[in-house]
Amino acid sequence: MILKARRFEIDIFCFFYNHEKYVADCLESILAQKTSAKIKIIAHDDCSTDGTLGILKEYSKKYSFIELIEQKKNKYSQIGAGAIKFLVEKSTAEYIALMDGDDYWVDENKIEEQLKLLLSNRNCKVCSTNTIIETKSVDDKNKKKAKLSKKDIYLDGGAISTSSIVLRREVLDDRLLKILNKSPVGDYFIQAYAYQLGDCILNYNEFATVYRLNEGSVSKRETIFTKNSLYTLYALSKFLTMKGNGNRILIMLRIFKFLINRTKQAFN
Repeated sequence: MILKARRFEIDIFCFFYNHEKYVADCLESILAQKTSAKIKIIAHDDCSTDGTLGILKEYSKKYSFIELIEQKKNKYSQIGAGAIKFLVEKSTAEYIALMDGDDYWVDENKIEEQLKLLLSNRNCKVCSTNTIIETKSVDDKNKKKAKLSKKDIYLDGGAISTSSIVLRREVLDDRLLKILNKSPVGDYFIQAYAYQLGDCILNYNEFATVYRLNEGSVSKRETIFTKNSLYTLYALSKFLTMKGNGNRILIMLRIFKFLINRTKQAFN
């Protein structure tokens, strides 16, 4: 209803690395979206060593609105979450959705409803959804409030899943891209930064996103006390000391909580 007055554009950033088994689920869930917005899919293959790139090439040939970025060297190993800059450079849309290559959406109205929420709440920069966490043994459900508070974002360690996010393009500015450089995770910083630019983070109250917790997920505990944690703490410290950054006490508490939780997981 709201969107028909003007046809908005949304770019969907998809991040792939050795996701051969999941590429079709991911892209088909995007293609199934029912929205009046003009969609472009920007698919970033980070030098996959399996059949991921071949599948992406087939999709990009079939659909003209899928733009493929093919890396000859793995960028994540060099600059971590900062690799999002390659997709930002290709993007022109006012709105951006994020999608990890092994995740998928299960609500065909996800994009439409999130855009409506953002259009109705101009001071909010990000909209998430409830998320189903899929593992080999069990599926868990992560339900959020309609609006997330500072406490939810700063102390809940990335309160929303990456693949549920729709945001305003202005969030991904040069300042944030600098923060993301060399950090292994980007979702926490995107959420925290967006909250500073706006006055809330919205949530579409449906289980629209499936997050696959598999062997390649950044959150797997095998990586906890290696390069992953060190870079995350480094990026947190950069975020903490940014000029003009507020909520420093909350961010400090977040760092301590991060250490405590990761220590517990590492020794379980």
